[in-house]
Amino acid sequence: MMTSRRSSFIWLALTVGAAALLWFIIWHAYPPYKNGHFDRAESYEARWPRVAPFNLPAVDSPAFYDLQVILWGIEVSAQGRDPYHEPPPEGASYFYNYPSIWLHLSSLGLNLEWTRPLGLALAGSFLISVILITRPRSPLCFIWVCAFLFTPPALDALAYANNDLLVFTLFAVAAFWWATRFPLGGWPAIGLIGIAALLKLYPVCALLAFLDGRRRTLVVTCITGMMLALFFTANLSELQTVSSQTPRPHYRAIGSQVLSSRLLDGATRNPPALAKLESVAKLAVWQRVLPLVTTGTLLVILGVCAWRGFRHAHTMTDNHADAVQRIAFRLGACAHIAIFVIGHNYMHREILLILTGPWLLAEANRRWLAILIMPITWLATVPTGPWFLFVQLSSWVLTAGLAYWLIRDLAPDLEKTGFIKIHSAMSPPTVH
Repeated sequence: MMTSRRSSFIWLALTVGAAALLWFIIWHAYPPYKNGHFDRAESYEARWPRVAPFNLPAVDSPAFYDLQVILWGIEVSAQGRDPYHEPPPEGASYFYNYPSIWLHLSSLGLNLEWTRPLGLALAGSFLISVILITRPRSPLCFIWVCAFLFTPPALDALAYANNDLLVFTLFAVAAFWWATRFPLGGWPAIGLIGIAALLKLYPVCALLAFLDGRRRTLVVTCITGMMLALFFTANLSELQTVSSQTPRPHYRAIGSQVLSSRLLDGATRNPPALAKLESVAKLAVWQRVLPLVTTGTLLVILGVCAWRGFRHAHTMTDNHADAVQRIAFRLGACAHIAIFVIGHNYMHREILLILTGPWLLAEANRRWLAILIMPITWLATVPTGPWFLFVQLSSWVLTAGLAYWLIRDLAPDLEKTGFIKIHSAMSPPTVH
């Protein structure tokens, strides 16, 4: 027993060391401001070490660019101007494209001078959250977590100081709060997911993770979801503005629409292939039909996975799973499925898959899904060719697998609420 505890502590300590090393690399890569003042051009001089994996293609330097956009918008708002219509500053490639909730921070005096300290704080909160959720106690979990931290999606999120780092932190704290029932019970965890939804839309789907068999929980999550839906409806024009000013990722993208759009783009760049396409239908028709076909195919796949998850829910024997890692899996799986269904998303959102890893690794029959995450994330920047096709097809398999295990784990709790009846379908046949 003593040896087992010592071994668990060693793997946890090694993970903490790896996370601390990564934070120190970011701190060193982003230079202090000259003369104590922020300079955009100077911030772009930040450089990762010239060694793998930091020098892989498309791993950008840690200039905290996305955080710069947010702080610039706050600074403009504090001056009484509208950042949504204000021309972007010199060196910026697009307008302010974040929810207006960020602009309410203008009273705090935040501006671009805060880029470095806040970027380092975001990186630190993310890395601490990873340790809080994963707590590796075995060499396999340690290797998996450390390998993920140095993948292009994770380095991309850290390099841009994207607010998905904050969403991840909110998810991690919510999972820990819900599982450990901090003061006030687990209910504040639902509020944390609501805050995350105000920053990004997809966390709304993560409310499903909290269904625990109690009807009271079902009512609270439904009310929270409806309140968020009303808020989004009331702010629809703002959401449309944000969407229109957000660049659509093409390279380094994830989602159900990536493969079809890239194949169509490749065909249009090849005159013979384009001629064959247009011999069937006009290009504009293909551009409308392909997304619908892709979405329909995905919905069918997710439906089949959900049905099979219900059918096999009675074979779940994971009743003593780590409560934090179990709810973290649910949150991460819900978020990933939502992101994948939406379509084009930047690869840095794959950091949410870290939430799913420890629970998947805990049982041999689902471990393959955690292992599949590694090539998908490590090859996320491959622009074309067989490896690109492998990543895209694997991401479909991963999404389907997460849907299967999510529903399989949720099914008993859904049945307890009386929301669905699955017992008869799950019960094994009687032997006479």
